[in-house]
Amino acid sequence: RAFEKERVELLGKNKAEIEMLFEKRRQMEETEFLERRQDRERDFQKQIEELRTHDADDYNKCKIALEKGIQELEQHLEKMMSTYQLNREKLEYNLQVLAERNKEHSAIQSSYKNRLSRLRETLSNLMSRYNHLDQKYKQTNTELTGEYKRLTRQFKDLQEKFHHFEQADDKKFREVWSMNEGEVRALIEKVQKADKLLHEQQLGHEWVPPKEEQLLQELDTFSESGTATGKSTAIESGEMDKSVSGKYSATKVKKVL
Repeated sequence: RAFEKERVELLGKNKAEIEMLFEKRRQMEETEFLERRQDRERDFQKQIEELRTHDADDYNKCKIALEKGIQELEQHLEKMMSTYQLNREKLEYNLQVLAERNKEHSAIQSSYKNRLSRLRETLSNLMSRYNHLDQKYKQTNTELTGEYKRLTRQFKDLQEKFHHFEQADDKKFREVWSMNEGEVRALIEKVQKADKLLHEQQLGHEWVPPKEEQLLQELDTFSESGTATGKSTAIESGEMDKSVSGKYSATKVKKVL
């Protein structure tokens, strides 16, 4: 406010000084012009008096010429006065425009200052939030990294245990399979003998024994199927085989034959 007041006072002072200078200049020009005019009028009057005594026609001509010159000077004076007035109006208008622009610029500057203050406050809040979130996410990342490492170790331990139990199950399955395979071969031999007796004694037909390759192929087929699907249940299968004391159903034996 003090700056605005000082500025208004300075503008008023400058305006008054300019008007005073213009007025002084105008008075000086008018005074000088009047002095010259008076001098010239005296000279002209003297010349007129001299000419009047010599020749009345020359007097009239000189009078007309002088009056014409006076008119031209008066017109020139009026023109200069109008020019000065126009320049004064232009200066006043420019001064008013500059004052309005200065007011607008002051308002814009104040608006920019307020906006800058708000932006700085927003930046401060965002930086504070960023630092908080950065610290939080770093802590979360550290915790998740530790959890990931722990789960990785557990997964590796589970893999090792799974591999160990898989080998143990496979070994147990092979042992149970070998034991049952021997029993099945013995049963096959008994069934072949019974089948031979039935064909020769009861039916009177010649008994043709099955090919050994076919029996071995059937056993291999069962072995591969059991290896692919029964590793995880080898112990249960072994216990089930023990529960029937090594005996197999007639359907399974017929399948083998």
